[in-house]
Amino acid sequence: MCRCHRLRPLSRSLRGSTPITWTRFTSTAPTPPTPTPTPTLENSTHLNPSPDDYSRFIFQDKCRATVWAGSGGAGCVSFLREKYIEEGPPNGGDGGTGGNVYIQAVEGLTSLHKLARRGIIKAGRGRNGQGKNKGGRRGEDVLLQVPVGTVVREISRYDPVTEEEARFREERKLRRRRQREKDLQAARRKEEEGYGDADEQAEDRHGLQLNEDEGEEDFALRRDRWVLYPGAKPSDFWTMAFPRSPPRRPAQAMLEPAAPIYLDLFRHMDKPLLLAAGAVGGFGNPHFVTQSAGRPKFAARGEGGKKLELDFELKLLADVALVGKPNAGKSTLLRSLTNSRTRVGNWEFTTLSPHIGTVVLDNHKGRPLVESSSPSSSSSSRPNFTIADIPGLVEDAHLDRGLGLGFLRHIERAGILAFVIDLSRGDPIAGLKGLWHELGEYERFREEGPIQSDESLDWRPSDGLPELRDPPSSSGGSTLPPLALPPIHTKPWFVVATKADLEHTQEQFHALESYLKNVETGVEPHPGGYDEGWRESVTVLPVSAIRGEGVGGIPRLVVDLLDSIHSEMTLQALLAETLSSIATPSAADPILQCRQDATYVHPLLDPDAALQHADANLRVFPFKDVQPCWRRLYTDASLVKACQLICSECRLEYPVWKDEEEEEYMRTCERLGRDDRVLTTAWVSSVVQLLDRALIMTGGMMREELIERIFFSLETLSETNDSDKSTEEEEEEGMCRMKKRKLSPPMFPPDSSPPPCLQFEIPRLAAPSFETVEKHMHTQRTPLVITGAFEHWPALSDRPWSSREYWMKQTLGGQRLVPVEIGRSYTDEGWGQQIMPFGEFVDNYLWRHTDSQTGYMAQHDLLAQIPALRRDIAVPDYCFIDPPKPEIGTPLYLKRERQEAEEEEEEEEEEVDPIINTWIGPAWTISPLHHDPYHNILVQVVGAKYIRLYSPHTPASQIYPRGMEKPGKHGSESESEGETKTDSETKTESENKTEGEVDMSNTSQVDLASIELSPAESEQWDAQWPGFMQAEYVETVLREGDALYIPVGWWHYVRGLRGGVSLSFWWN
Repeated sequence: MCRCHRLRPLSRSLRGSTPITWTRFTSTAPTPPTPTPTPTLENSTHLNPSPDDYSRFIFQDKCRATVWAGSGGAGCVSFLREKYIEEGPPNGGDGGTGGNVYIQAVEGLTSLHKLARRGIIKAGRGRNGQGKNKGGRRGEDVLLQVPVGTVVREISRYDPVTEEEARFREERKLRRRRQREKDLQAARRKEEEGYGDADEQAEDRHGLQLNEDEGEEDFALRRDRWVLYPGAKPSDFWTMAFPRSPPRRPAQAMLEPAAPIYLDLFRHMDKPLLLAAGAVGGFGNPHFVTQSAGRPKFAARGEGGKKLELDFELKLLADVALVGKPNAGKSTLLRSLTNSRTRVGNWEFTTLSPHIGTVVLDNHKGRPLVESSSPSSSSSSRPNFTIADIPGLVEDAHLDRGLGLGFLRHIERAGILAFVIDLSRGDPIAGLKGLWHELGEYERFREEGPIQSDESLDWRPSDGLPELRDPPSSSGGSTLPPLALPPIHTKPWFVVATKADLEHTQEQFHALESYLKNVETGVEPHPGGYDEGWRESVTVLPVSAIRGEGVGGIPRLVVDLLDSIHSEMTLQALLAETLSSIATPSAADPILQCRQDATYVHPLLDPDAALQHADANLRVFPFKDVQPCWRRLYTDASLVKACQLICSECRLEYPVWKDEEEEEYMRTCERLGRDDRVLTTAWVSSVVQLLDRALIMTGGMMREELIERIFFSLETLSETNDSDKSTEEEEEEGMCRMKKRKLSPPMFPPDSSPPPCLQFEIPRLAAPSFETVEKHMHTQRTPLVITGAFEHWPALSDRPWSSREYWMKQTLGGQRLVPVEIGRSYTDEGWGQQIMPFGEFVDNYLWRHTDSQTGYMAQHDLLAQIPALRRDIAVPDYCFIDPPKPEIGTPLYLKRERQEAEEEEEEEEEEVDPIINTWIGPAWTISPLHHDPYHNILVQVVGAKYIRLYSPHTPASQIYPRGMEKPGKHGSESESEGETKTDSETKTESENKTEGEVDMSNTSQVDLASIELSPAESEQWDAQWPGFMQAEYVETVLREGDALYIPVGWWHYVRGLRGGVSLSFWWN
């Protein structure tokens, strides 16, 4: 993505500015100890120390390592041995989990040489289980600490669990196929007339052969997955009845980065990141007890640990990079600005590895602060920036001539490029163009084509002059991923002209100065030939680094440039980035599939028609059958309409799309991104509706981050406009705001519904451990109330969700749209949904000043729509427990069995993260009696709720589940503002498409709300739903900070006692 940096003119900031004093600061690279006195070399000076002073540090910026996660330990086969007990029950412990591999970027490290020396890194293996139900010890974890700025790429991986899962699925499919063949043969045998005994015997032999083949195939699968009792014979594998045990993954595997791994560790990490989770240990023999086999003489082996082959590449993180040819004076300049211990000399390739120095400035605000060791209060903190001395670049450095690639990679991360030009070495303009040529070719190679393969590069520290090798061939190379950073040519840059104190260099300096002025004004092209290259405030600073003359202007110039870079991206730049990305979709973008439709319209040509066409295809029933391309089209068309609206209201230049003029369109986008005028905010509400509608309808597919950045920019713009007022206006508005805050009502009204008298209360546990809840899930398999485990959430403390002011701030003053259910229950007639601003929902439905219907924001992924709220909570650790499947005989179990029989060839998709839904509503909101296909942890953040649950084993004759029903026309998904005629027509057409039946078997016909609130009419209810009043149930009241675990398939009914917010975490 192209990100243009908008910088203010330096002339304004430099002219009349307060003088800045600057001091030297020690280099961030490790400083070697002071050497013992040695004979002075002939060329040794204070700028050219002896080799002992600088050769101790080994620098390595690329390496490859093989990482192994720990394997799980085997379960134990053991039995209770006591006096008078001949055959005790099994008591073998489970095997320990293998060790994890973590990675952490820490400050202070400057090289990868320690990691390179290790080569193969293995986490500890889990210990085997022991008797007396003693579990094995888990393996030791491994922590890889790397320097900040390290990029980690996955080369290959081997995961034994994945292979076992594939084998298990194939074996299951084969078993089902054979069973179907046998059933089909038996059916044909019964239907055929005159079926003889010989034929029956042949069929029996065929079936027996199938069973023998199946057992022979299973033998190889079983033998390496099981541990037999000591003293068992190999033939026992044939006689023992092993269960079919699918491979298991550790719960922590959900925290691993997505494959293939690509990590950019560009900042210090307080906590390590899980790179590879250790494999789970095997079950001990108590897990395999059955009614027919009470003393199993086998246990399961642990799963194998995964293997990762990773590339580590260090790219220096510096504010400024000194770029120049060998022996141009870069190291001398760095030593003049800082106290770095770089070696200098009057020969090329004196510097063979990058060095970083830190410049510390006094009395300058806005830059990172460094605590001073001085006790004086006046020097307690000072801002700083870092400078990287990049080794010299020779001609064809982008082809790795003179170790060029190893040097060029460190330029990518620098915010500013400082080109060091030696005025005494020929034409400085030609030298500057030559350096830009190398940078441009390197950037082009990184984005478009393969560069040299990793195996052919030698990253060992060099002891002398690097060899000037011939350019490598491009065949057989590995393509590195394109840069995720701004292009190099868009970075701010300036020129430092060294040796400007010499008389014969004055003419060269004036020619270079005149050339850069022409580049800035557009008379001369960019030195790299880029039309969109950065050319604002391009300047040249004459210095004599050896004498320290002229270097004082560099810190002031760098600070002004860095302050401009670190400023927020303007909304205009975001619009340009948005339109550019829509104009150039990637080859894997699903939106390209829309072009196969005859009625497809490009969103940049006619966003209204594209939005209408996508909306018609989105309203397909069920929604899971909607193709991703229509979700992408709806999202992009909404973004284009938002960009059009902003450009029209603010009178900005809007790029006009033409298929044959793509280059002109991109240039117009570039001009739009450079527009820095101040914008008004009268149009914000309309843009919010467009973007929120895209998030609600499609989730903002593949544009989530971009939409979030636009919302952040809108919030910043609104705050900026509010601050641009006179002092009198601010004082008057401040008084009004203070008065309004005193009179402003809270988020939720104080009224409440009466709580019932609990008769069959659910047990409660105070902050139970992970193991306790896991054991409850697998053994008890009943609901559980968890208390005291969520008090650390900011939503309950620092950023309270009970605050109306906080919610208004997070929703852009209540302008963000949310879907609201209108009506008592989704099973009632007249129920419908509306999309409305959050502020309107709060005023009209949370605080019902009129006799309006009940409004409930139910089962909406609000945290994905507003990611700022996601930081106020944390996913409970209990959601990473591997939960049990639905119990045998329950409706969900039978339903899943039917689905597996019908869709056996399709691989089951596993949810990577828990599904988080938000529920906001007043008192008396109702969720009718129903069950969900997920395990659920319901956390009550604000308010209180009454919940009643029925076991999934409750007979259908008592619970009265619904069946297949036609979609009820309870209302429309209307809007609170300005619905156009076209939208209405689209909805009418979509309603005709949704004619069909809906499976409502997860919802009960029983109106439990009426039964609960009218217990005196129990005879009437019993006559209407016979048997329901006698069904067993459990119940509880959830208050702030409480959570309820609802096992999969349990019927539950929810009623709001006080207005509040709930979060449900669904996982399987």
